[in-house]
Amino acid sequence: MIHPKANPCTLLPLLHYWLILVAVGFLASCNRSEKTPEPITIMQLQEMSEMATAEFVVSKIVKATDVPPWYKVGERKTLISVKARIKAGIDLRQLNDQSLHISGNSVVLHLPPAQLISLNIEPESIRQEYEWRGFFRSPFSNQERNLLLQQAEQDIRSGVAQMGILETASLHAALFFESWFRLMGFEHVEVTVANKTLETTGLN
Repeated sequence: MIHPKANPCTLLPLLHYWLILVAVGFLASCNRSEKTPEPITIMQLQEMSEMATAEFVVSKIVKATDVPPWYKVGERKTLISVKARIKAGIDLRQLNDQSLHISGNSVVLHLPPAQLISLNIEPESIRQEYEWRGFFRSPFSNQERNLLLQQAEQDIRSGVAQMGILETASLHAALFFESWFRLMGFEHVEVTVANKTLETTGLN
């Protein structure tokens, strides 16, 4: 029986979302002269659908030991490393009429919780780092390796909440909409994610 073990994931955050936020914030600061805010409807926001606001590359190593039944001699061990690209963000289709409140030059937006949007293991990143087997044992089959990759994906998915990815996605979403609303002409902006107001002062 194969017993897979996985090491803690390591994260390599990508920075292009920050560059977008900085650009939007710069445009907003250049357009803060007094003007009538442009009309915004909840349907316009819903049409954005799933908005990815954070992207990470996760490195993971899966170890497996195959303990043979009584009629086989010798163990098998392998170590496989993979990288997965994760996107997290906000599903704006969950917004409703109570999510957006506009009064004059003030706007309040209540966003739903951030969630995992996609997780893809990059085929070119899959590497067998180590393999050992007893003299009478055959190598790990492609089917067995595929099972280990499935286990790696499941482990990554189950650990997303502990990696800080969703918190990063929530913060990026709040920063984006705060800058965007100011660009539209609103002076008083409040954005909450999952009914929580995130601290964005000094980040945009």
